[in-house]
Amino acid sequence: MKLYTQPNTNLYHAALIGDIELAKKSIAQGADPNYQELNRTVLQAAIICNQVEVAEFLLNNGADSNKKFPNGLTPLMEAKSAAMVKLLAEKGADFNVFDAERNNALQHYVVWNCLDAAREWLGLGWPVIKKNKKLVDRLLAKGRFEMITLLTGFEFKAENTMGRIVEFKMKFA
Repeated sequence: MKLYTQPNTNLYHAALIGDIELAKKSIAQGADPNYQELNRTVLQAAIICNQVEVAEFLLNNGADSNKKFPNGLTPLMEAKSAAMVKLLAEKGADFNVFDAERNNALQHYVVWNCLDAAREWLGLGWPVIKKNKKLVDRLLAKGRFEMITLLTGFEFKAENTMGRIVEFKMKFA
């Protein structure tokens, strides 16, 4: 692997590929855990690549669990796995933050169809999305029935007919 002369660049590279030893070496050489390269923070790179061990190391060494990234999202909004959501919760991530379009992290998991991240969010007792017919319709159109069940408690009674669900009922009616 090519090493760069700048510890910050090495730290960013370590976050992308999950190289914990390189991350430790870079921090020891003075790298900034909140360093930004290519319009992404080091923590964001680790989260997007689901490098949980490196993300934990960064958070333990001063990376901000609530800092908005240049794209306006928080670390929690970028998480795609249950392990990453759990780590960020343990490190004090604020679940009550919204992006520019008033979406919280759970809404991002719904859009990206990250069921494990959504389950972890709900398991931690964080807020559920308000009943939103438009969102449910979008999920229906994309065939994301398991996500709808997770969020609403609805279960599907009938098979779909020509691409449409003909009936669904309350799960615990």
